[in-house]
Amino acid sequence: MIRAGAKPDNQGGPLWQSAEQGRIVDEIDFIRLEDLAQIVAGAGRALLSGERREGLVLKEDGSPVTAADRFCEAAIAKALSALAPGLIVIGEESAPADGRLPDASILALVDPLDGTRAYIDGRDDFCVNLAIVKDGEARIGIIGAPARGAVYAGSIGAQGARCWRADVRADGGVASPTPLATRIPARKSPIALVSDRHGDEGSARLLDRLEAFERIALSSALKFTFLAEGAADLYPRLAPTMVWDTAAGQAILAAAGGATLDASGKALRYPAGGDLRNPGFIAAGDPELCAAAARFAAA
Repeated sequence: MIRAGAKPDNQGGPLWQSAEQGRIVDEIDFIRLEDLAQIVAGAGRALLSGERREGLVLKEDGSPVTAADRFCEAAIAKALSALAPGLIVIGEESAPADGRLPDASILALVDPLDGTRAYIDGRDDFCVNLAIVKDGEARIGIIGAPARGAVYAGSIGAQGARCWRADVRADGGVASPTPLATRIPARKSPIALVSDRHGDEGSARLLDRLEAFERIALSSALKFTFLAEGAADLYPRLAPTMVWDTAAGQAILAAAGGATLDASGKALRYPAGGDLRNPGFIAAGDPELCAAAARFAAA
């Protein structure tokens, strides 16, 4: 856990102050999507320019981590410190040891390299995730797709919802955005997204029941962006994930008109003190399809 502006290896004591948190909460609706998108685009450029297998080791759970993961997480935290001093940053590589979110009303969730295996294998379906969570709700999400030259952004706030995709220029700048919207209603036989490495039996059974015969296998949270831009209809993951895997995509999808629900039909949430591990979930571009799929999953 890092407070924006603190050194990434700081492990001592609470890293936030209530006064700072109050100021951040008051200012969340004034954080510009464009500024966050630029931070993510910069991290994406670093991923593309680095040696993909440098510093590669396996963590205790068997998942890989590289020097790029650690560098980009620190770089994102540093950039956030200039944008929102005092903001708590929870990153995959600096997560709280107790496995729980801190007791804070607002925080950032970062996965600096989602799809590390795809990255080290030389594929393009990896991404950078950045979300701002307020009162347990994913309010702002940015997903960078460096190898595809794009960044996706979505926000839900007092001024309504915004969702867009923008190209990342050769100089690292973010081009003019194009608004996104999900496909509603979904196709009668929905196009489904599945994990290329982490398939689960519950999701497979659900897709069979929904007659989702066309399935696209992808790594990482890029699956949420396919839903947000109307290129697919459904993404079930009825197995555990982590909060930094889903929050950014959930915010983008919600801003584009979709929904992300747990198997009980409730919106996926990230409450203060909550578990870093998510329950199973279903994401869909059409909220009615999402609710129907959740009912099937619970049956």
